[in-house]
Amino acid sequence: MVYLQVLAPLNDQRWSLYHAAHLLRRAGFGGSPDQVMLLYKDGLRGAVDRLLDAPPFTLPAPEGLAPRDQVALRQEAADLPEAERLERRAMLRREENRQITQLRSAWLQRMLATPHPLQEKLTLFWHGHFATSMVKVQQCYHMWMQNNTFRSHALGNFGELVAEMTRDPAMMIWLDVQQNSERKPNENFARELMELFTLGEGHYTEEDIRESARAFTGYRIDSSTQQFQFISRRHDDGLKTFRQQKGRFDGDDIVRILLEDTQCAEFITGKLWRFFVNDRPAPGTVESLARRFHRSGYELRPLMREIFLSEEFYSKAAIGTQIKSPVQWLVGTAAAVGLDSLEAPEYQSALRQMGQTLFQPPNVKGWDGGKSWISTSTLLFRYNLAGAIVKGTNIPGMRRLRGSGLSLDDLAPPELRTEPSKLIRYLTLRLYQQQVPEKESASFFNYLANRDAAEDEKMAGLIHLMMSTPRYQLA
Repeated sequence: MVYLQVLAPLNDQRWSLYHAAHLLRRAGFGGSPDQVMLLYKDGLRGAVDRLLDAPPFTLPAPEGLAPRDQVALRQEAADLPEAERLERRAMLRREENRQITQLRSAWLQRMLATPHPLQEKLTLFWHGHFATSMVKVQQCYHMWMQNNTFRSHALGNFGELVAEMTRDPAMMIWLDVQQNSERKPNENFARELMELFTLGEGHYTEEDIRESARAFTGYRIDSSTQQFQFISRRHDDGLKTFRQQKGRFDGDDIVRILLEDTQCAEFITGKLWRFFVNDRPAPGTVESLARRFHRSGYELRPLMREIFLSEEFYSKAAIGTQIKSPVQWLVGTAAAVGLDSLEAPEYQSALRQMGQTLFQPPNVKGWDGGKSWISTSTLLFRYNLAGAIVKGTNIPGMRRLRGSGLSLDDLAPPELRTEPSKLIRYLTLRLYQQQVPEKESASFFNYLANRDAAEDEKMAGLIHLMMSTPRYQLA
């Protein structure tokens, strides 16, 4: 199907290094000067095409990861003495904690090192959209599978992703699908499918919820394989009325009917726009994009391509106006200063203190984002963490973070340190990747005024100062 453009594209002649940096921050997590330059040399369309060209990738499984037969484990432990039974449970919890820690590290490292950052940025987006937490799921295997499902559909078809989520074991546990039966319907998943995943609040009725819940009866997880299974004898095959349509619907029918509604396209388009562009699209923008998205059959790649090519994406209302999430801040910082690894568990502790633990969103709505990322304590922690990374010092509760490939000579080349204006211009491009008004950079010149810029300690202090500003918190 032809996807007709509705947004005015940025004029090719206006494409600049700052536009390339903005694209890499929003369609990824930011990057080094070399990575920004590579995108810039591609030109606007070449840069966008490079980001959209993401081949299939599966995040490797943590060591020892395997599906666990929960029924068999309970039966095996039932006859054990209480002390042994408790120790068995504790051992399983420790193993799950080890595996989820390893999975978090692997994903953070993938975000930092991937040649396909948009794939990981969208995986993070879908993780927040179809928010599912290890706290209740309690099997790293399921979280790992779900994460790779998000990745495989990141730039694919939204309808196919929704269908996958109706059969996703982590989601089924998270929203009690297995407790949904003909005799005693559980409406948790049916409600969130409409309110959070497809239509948005206020675009469905209580009858829609009840009838949808009936359609998802018979959905189960095979205890031995930990994979989805449909048990027909437990399915309510009766006539149902959903969204003013009648039939003997099952879960696939529910998804099909939801996708027919243009409100679904508008809801998803609006959420993608807010995540990648800004909170205040121009009037009619989301509605126009949503119509094209709906007509395309919910193909994500052409939608994202049009957004990233558009003049609005590179407008003053978009560039430098989005508060970085903790993950965006951490991965972007690592890329900017030249860290080669985020695999140390201390970085997970840092994310937790900043308010974003991977595989553990706070509730079914995911993270609120925006201004909720910033409080007095989380902002102070960002400043302290920046210092710990650059100076190699420690902060309370965390060991020293130096030794991960950071080089102050690369960050602040010695040949520039004798010329403050060139040095600050270089660091501004590296850390902010956008132009900064003179009044904002005055404090940087003041810092250097009475210090020997050739000393690494002084350079680390300057870089820390630049990272401890409101502008550095914005993407």
